[in-house]
Amino acid sequence: MERSQKTDKSEFYSKLNLKDKTLPIEPLLADWEHFYNHQRPHASLNGKTPYEHYLALEKQIPIQTTVTEKYWEKQETIRPRNYQYLRLAKKIKMSQMS
Repeated sequence: MERSQKTDKSEFYSKLNLKDKTLPIEPLLADWEHFYNHQRPHASLNGKTPYEHYLALEKQIPIQTTVTEKYWEKQETIRPRNYQYLRLAKKIKMSQMS
């Protein structure tokens, strides 16, 4: 994310007159984002675009329904990543053991 912000600043925003309040930033930004993700090669991705990199990895990414089915099969509880909740659950479990 931070790397893309640096690129946005140097390759997109630096080319605009941001003092011009009539400049339609939203459509220009949407065009830039599409170019950045679908056409601009990235050195960190060996010359691929982020979209090409995603397509190469797509088969390895589990589909949400598959992930959900695995949880249902195991009857595993999905807990939020909330430390207060985890502390409370641990405290309740400890009090039930007493």
